[in-house]
Amino acid sequence: MATLVKEVDGYADAVEILTYLSRALNNKLARAEPSNDPGSDFRKLDKALRDTLDARLALAAHALEQIDAAIAASGVIAEIKAAAADAKAEAERIKKAVKVVNDLVGFVDKVTAHVGLVGKILAL
Repeated sequence: MATLVKEVDGYADAVEILTYLSRALNNKLARAEPSNDPGSDFRKLDKALRDTLDARLALAAHALEQIDAAIAASGVIAEIKAAAADAKAEAERIKKAVKVVNDLVGFVDKVTAHVGLVGKILAL
């Protein structure tokens, strides 16, 4: 079985560190004087924040890829499709049953109504 990235020693620490760095860099960047100068604190902080966010996204994407692979390998998708097909078939059966029930109820109403067969017999 493959090792899940979430189970690797240090994964949780890496996520925590990257989260902390993102917050700290974002706070510093918010206080820095905006500048287009590549050597300015603003540009350095901006690049560092982007690099940190890219690292967080890379970890998250890798974890999601593993989840997708695990789901695909588990057969759960086929089970979901089969369950959906069963539900659709059951819905059609119920729909037909409801029509039969409605037809029967309509017929009973006609037979038992005051102006229907039973009503006419009782009126005699």
